Amino acid sequence: MNESDRWAIILDVLTKCQFATVKALIKVLDFSPATIRRYIDKLHENGQVRKDFGGIALSNGSLAV
Repeated sequence: MNESDRWAIILDVLTKCQFATVKALIKVLDFSPATIRRYIDKLHENGQVRKDFGGIALSNGSLAV
């Protein structure tokens, strides 16, 4: 599984749940909190997600990969 596959999984979770915490994403991907936060930062920089207090949500108008 490469990085873009992991991003797609995160975006898929968000399309189903609208909001996800780092803790929830750790359970789905089985990665360290630091790794999950790096993915969140990259998705946020790309404008695909927005950081909210306690987790992330899809940005307005974002579509899953």
